[in-house]
Amino acid sequence: MDAYTWDGGAGMSLDFVAIDFETANSEWGSACAVGLTVIRGGRVADSYYTLLNPHCAFSPQCIRIHGIHESDVVDAPTFPEVWGEMYERIGTLPLVAHNASFDMAVLERLFALWHVEPVTIRYACTVRLSRALCPDAPSHRLPAVSAYLRLPRFAHHNAAD
Repeated sequence: MDAYTWDGGAGMSLDFVAIDFETANSEWGSACAVGLTVIRGGRVADSYYTLLNPHCAFSPQCIRIHGIHESDVVDAPTFPEVWGEMYERIGTLPLVAHNASFDMAVLERLFALWHVEPVTIRYACTVRLSRALCPDAPSHRLPAVSAYLRLPRFAHHNAAD
């Protein structure tokens, strides 16, 4: 298995979209970055990343975590300006996220905050999958699970990674 291919066995491969939001502060509607990676046939087929202008203040704690500042997003699009492009990539595929309850809550809050017609999207949570499939992992935080599975290192608070 390499970092970009997964075969579930018996020729079964997965099609899904990995999603990750970063927020400007503790409010779920304050998304300041989003990343999508489309997996088809177990391989990376497409990826998308953009900063988002949440039109709100950034907390120092969030800036320390992801390194995105208010000045970085001044000219960035807002969620409604990128949702069409995001949804085009997602289509009918399920979303997958580490701690999906957070990312799905951010998405729901963005729909409400920006008056964007919400859509129903199937999703899976890799934290829950990790707990079920890797019970011996020292932790189910993303860096620990990645290390346990011997995946390449990445910046887990960078939505593009």
